[in-house]
Amino acid sequence: MGERSLKQTAIEGWVFLSRIRTALTGNHRYGGFAVIKKQFYQRMWQQAADAIGATMDDVGSGFYRIRRGEQITFVRGSDVMLDNHLLLKMAGNKPLMQKLMAERGYPVLPCRVFERSDLGPARRFLAEADSPCVVKPAERGSAGKGITTGIETVAELRKAAHWAAQFERRLLIERQVAGHSYRLLYLRGECIDAIRRDPPEVTGDGRRPIRALIELENRARLSAKDDVLALHPIVPDPDLRMTLRRQGLSLKSVPAAGQKVIVKTVVNQNSRRQNHRVFEDVHPEIIQLGHELTRWLNIELAGIDIITTDITRPLEETGGIINEVNTTPGLHHHYLISDPQKRIPVAEIILKHLFEVL
Repeated sequence: MGERSLKQTAIEGWVFLSRIRTALTGNHRYGGFAVIKKQFYQRMWQQAADAIGATMDDVGSGFYRIRRGEQITFVRGSDVMLDNHLLLKMAGNKPLMQKLMAERGYPVLPCRVFERSDLGPARRFLAEADSPCVVKPAERGSAGKGITTGIETVAELRKAAHWAAQFERRLLIERQVAGHSYRLLYLRGECIDAIRRDPPEVTGDGRRPIRALIELENRARLSAKDDVLALHPIVPDPDLRMTLRRQGLSLKSVPAAGQKVIVKTVVNQNSRRQNHRVFEDVHPEIIQLGHELTRWLNIELAGIDIITTDITRPLEETGGIINEVNTTPGLHHHYLISDPQKRIPVAEIILKHLFEVL
């Protein structure tokens, strides 16, 4: 067996083990998160329906019917009856959206599409990049699945590509940008909320390794009951291992008591403790940028993901970018925040709009 075959076998073995660990953590040992997510959205829509004088009933398969007088609409999780099917498909195609936005002069990153069977384009992109890179599925990605950050070597690229390919055949590589991750929620061109989403972290106690601290955090999330902390567990995927490695740590490392450790760079598996409402801080030019983008694309409901080092300044001053346009944005981001007193009832606002346009 040649050196290339040995490397390929080793990487495939590494990915296989990662998938097993992910399945054990994400599905079997923590299957209760699916229940938490369903209950959370059921309560959210029920409260929204009550607030506008509507009724709601469960019609099965995760769908809820909301009725006000003779008007009826349906919801499922964060999905609502606003944007058309073709638009949803287009928005889910990350390379296409980046191409369209770049043509209009929006601040987006160049990217390269490739497949696991041919890493040539990605290797050339990595060699030319002046910063670490990110690999992700090119389509159908959600909740951070298949994303690996901080890629600097060809070996890391191979692992990241094999991991992302478990979720999608077409892959995407782009430069990694420094800064915080922000979600701006737009309804018919109006920004109704803005959240800074910090990466998930655990706190050391001087005794337990990071693997055990993650286990404790996941159990705390499961036992939170009505005071929901998160809708997902922290899963030990490749991004987690890469994030720890960049800090000189591993799952076996034992942090000092009180030491906070960021365990992932991808923010999707954080908790309410890491989500902060920042609507009043967003620079007006960024708000206007999102307004123009959603009106140009004719998107009714969109979550615009921004990466910047300073949300109070225009993106052109900080080198910030529009990272993604989400047409089925997770509404839980706007409820699971560190200061519930600042919460905006976005589901109520959206539901009221739905009945206005029926």
